[in-house]
Amino acid sequence: MFNPSVASRSQSLSRGGNAIALNMILLSSLQKISETLPERCTTAQLMFFLTAAMHDLADSPCTFTELRDEVGPNVSRSLHTTYRVFLDEQRKRSDYDCRQHGLGWLTREVDPKDGRRKLLRLTEEGREVFLQAFS
Repeated sequence: MFNPSVASRSQSLSRGGNAIALNMILLSSLQKISETLPERCTTAQLMFFLTAAMHDLADSPCTFTELRDEVGPNVSRSLHTTYRVFLDEQRKRSDYDCRQHGLGWLTREVDPKDGRRKLLRLTEEGREVFLQAFS
């Protein structure tokens, strides 16, 4: 005989199991990607890169300002100067392991619809790092 309270409890456990599995996948992915990051990379910087990557993979790249606003209050003021660790351009400061160059995971491209905007896009290397971490 069907017992609704037992069914409800087993669905709840199943959802809890799914949440645990999802958390394990997320932790594994974060561990993989953190192994390739500079030692001093902050959580805000990682959140910024992951948000930029997800937007680009969804074919809706954003500007730095749009991404900074989306990441929200976790972003420190220094993110504006230190997010460049992910860019493919030469760096002016030597704060990170990559000394002269960024990691090369993001590039800035002029928005074809508005030449004043610079969109952050994944490079091939950035796409590979992201997909390897989250596959």
